[in-house]
Amino acid sequence: MLFDSHAHYDNKRFNEDRFEIIKKAYDSGVTYILNASADMASAEETITLTCKFDFVYGAVGVHPHSAAEMDENDIAKLKNFAKEDKIVAIGEIGLDYYYDFSPREQQRLWFAKQINLAKELNLPIIVHDRDAHKDVLDIIKSEQARDVGGVFHCYSGSVEMLRDVLDNNFAFLWEER
Repeated sequence: MLFDSHAHYDNKRFNEDRFEIIKKAYDSGVTYILNASADMASAEETITLTCKFDFVYGAVGVHPHSAAEMDENDIAKLKNFAKEDKIVAIGEIGLDYYYDFSPREQQRLWFAKQINLAKELNLPIIVHDRDAHKDVLDIIKSEQARDVGGVFHCYSGSVEMLRDVLDNNFAFLWEER
């Protein structure tokens, strides 16, 4: 069984052939796909994909790149999206201090709020952590994200910090670039 544990088929680069590519992945032996959203529009598209394909599951959340676009209404919308049958996580959420597409203060605020949503719904979290290791771990600890746990999708910290990640009920996916 092959499981694509982190896809972004909702991305606009797939607009012309999205359904064909997903079907081709399945026909090539990918049994399950987890599509992680990056903003509110992609969260809606993720739900569409989970409804169209039996083997596609989803995570809804707002990536740190889009944190500046968020408002309180988005948390309520994400909560409703997360109640869909095949939404299994909150993500991809976190902090990205490498690109800083959203102000860091806003990234931290919305990361914490999305963690609390995950806890309220008892869903695991998909964490994006790029060059923000201390702040990511501080927020995970202060918001008690270990209660739901999850996976670090993007991580470039030290081995010592990785031990802290694991100690806080999070798994780690290695992605070589």
